[in-house]
Amino acid sequence: MKNIKIILASMMMALFMTSCTDDGGTSTIDLKMGAVPNFVKAPDLDEEIQQSELISGADVQIGFNFDIAQGDVASADLIAFYNKGGELIGPVVIKSGITEFPIDVLLNQDDLLGAFPEMIPDPVGGELIISAILELKDGRTLKMLNDDGSRNYGSDIHTSSVFAAQVAYKVICYVKLDDASKFDGTYTVVEDAWADYAPGTELSVNFVSDFTFRISNAANPYVNNASTTYLEVTFDPKDGSAIVTTNEAWDYGVPITPEGVGTVGTCAGGIELVLDFPGYASGQAFILSKK
Repeated sequence: MKNIKIILASMMMALFMTSCTDDGGTSTIDLKMGAVPNFVKAPDLDEEIQQSELISGADVQIGFNFDIAQGDVASADLIAFYNKGGELIGPVVIKSGITEFPIDVLLNQDDLLGAFPEMIPDPVGGELIISAILELKDGRTLKMLNDDGSRNYGSDIHTSSVFAAQVAYKVICYVKLDDASKFDGTYTVVEDAWADYAPGTELSVNFVSDFTFRISNAANPYVNNASTTYLEVTFDPKDGSAIVTTNEAWDYGVPITPEGVGTVGTCAGGIELVLDFPGYASGQAFILSKK
């Protein structure tokens, strides 16, 4: 952290001379007469956003109370990002010109999809992140998040139990499943970092039993025993997290036995895995989309 001066106020809130991110960022906010927002989720509204409900048109509503925890603020804009499988989309202004604090903010399905149509279809799910841009009465502008989504404030604010400078909602690609039969069918390769398959290659996925399915390796042009090998994926129906094994070593001229972890999208049937090829490579993305 750089040059942080803490002034004890009557409510023991921190007032910072200069703030910076604690993850290698540089100081960008001058808080000589600083300001900090506070977000509190509405306890009687959705804690998460169910993608299946967005798709079906069900009544989806999230909400929060937005206030100024500290500082002399003239107005505020609420901005949002959507993290879709590691791709950050935004910022998008979802409400501008707020001049009265506190304020209760409600966002429904039209608001969410109007800001981020990318929420559907999303085979795995993502996260909606909401924060603020504050216009101080002295003319200065304070962004709580940079345009790349990184925090523009220090860890003292980030870890505070007194206020929250942002609020986040998981976008869950989940419906309750009785078994893994939903994943039976033909899939298209979206990404294969190991590069056995070109994007667009079609693969067969077969239901086995309970919450297990197999991804056929028959179309793999680099494996001598492709016709008899497969990835076996077993997932937890509570959250879609998955463990990946294989039935036997893949013969690339040398035997390699892939393994890994991942996530499956129980509402859209997407498969997003991270595979290790022991002795050769690790962390290889393998992403499939159901046709």
